[in-house]
Amino acid sequence: MAAQASEEKAGQTEDSDHVFYRMGKGMQAQGDAKSLAKAVSYFKRAAKDGETKAHNELGKAYLYGWGVKKSPNDAYENFKKGVQANLAESQYYFSGCYLTGVGVKKDLGRALYWMDQSARQGYEPAYLAMFEHYYRGVGVKQDYDVAYAWLHKALERNGENHRAQFFVSHLLREGQGVEKDLELAFTWMGKSADGGYTPAQREYSKYYTHGLGVEKNPQLARMWMVRAAEAGDSKAMEELAKMYLSGHGGEQSEAEATLWMGKAAAKGNANAQYLYGNWFLQGKYLEKDEKQGYRYVHASALRGNVDAQYLVALLLNEGKGTLKDPIQGFSWMKKAAVLGKPRAMYNVGLYYAEGVGVEKNMSQAKEWIKKADEAGVEKAAKAWEKYSLWEH
Repeated sequence: MAAQASEEKAGQTEDSDHVFYRMGKGMQAQGDAKSLAKAVSYFKRAAKDGETKAHNELGKAYLYGWGVKKSPNDAYENFKKGVQANLAESQYYFSGCYLTGVGVKKDLGRALYWMDQSARQGYEPAYLAMFEHYYRGVGVKQDYDVAYAWLHKALERNGENHRAQFFVSHLLREGQGVEKDLELAFTWMGKSADGGYTPAQREYSKYYTHGLGVEKNPQLARMWMVRAAEAGDSKAMEELAKMYLSGHGGEQSEAEATLWMGKAAAKGNANAQYLYGNWFLQGKYLEKDEKQGYRYVHASALRGNVDAQYLVALLLNEGKGTLKDPIQGFSWMKKAAVLGKPRAMYNVGLYYAEGVGVEKNMSQAKEWIKKADEAGVEKAAKAWEKYSLWEH
């Protein structure tokens, strides 16, 4: 009660819209669940008293679940109030709502419009977002020249924007929106890497490995990959594991290779999970353990790795590392086939022809064997003859 009375007094003796907003920011900075919940209560009080910046903070709280249950609709409505007050950060998040369909129907045109408004007010993250829109052609015609121009705007505003430096390097390397210049690309990637941007450190390593704009230097390639891996970049962890296997740039060590590949897999790197699972299944670099192998390969499949989906299907059909389940095996094989893996197309055709994990369906068998044949699977022609698929 005393604390509540103190808060009421604070609200009466100062501009309550500002004081409760500042108190909310203070609680938010502490980061623990209790403090975040308290921050939300302060922001609500500040918003009620007319502090429009509080709506922006409430929008983020509802978007990310900071101290309150996630609510896309409440996130959208609070960002909308921030937009009505012409807040650049709210415009940025409002654009994201339209881009991803948070609390509102997706609308790429509106997403682009509001991101442009945010950028025009100088909100730095919006510059890179505009680059992404034009580079990938999201909500607008793809235009590398305009994309490159947005990166320059970002760097004019903040020359130490390491993400912008990274993307400038990429465009220079590929000759997109600017004349190709590997030496200049190397320079920009170095600036980003020196600034601690881990994706740049990983890519900078590759410049030294392949001699892009600089003489090849395996030792420096290893050094930069180690930096990126130690900073938590899962792709760098995977690449470092491969370096330890090959001895590129330094010591060759299977123990270090399995250590770093395991770390990459644990961080959710789908390709690392697939490779690590294979090592368990084959007893290669690791003691053979089919259950562990299946667990990692299955995790990779869930993340969309098509090779893992194909392998999971085979493991389920064989009962290797898991219980035999032809129905689930067919399901995973078809996922891989739909994603374009030729051998999976062929197997789906066989499964339909023989009724493995699915009811026999010769017209479907014909369709998938034909796709496999067009994709270059040599066995497909024999299957076409074996099952007389021309008759279906």
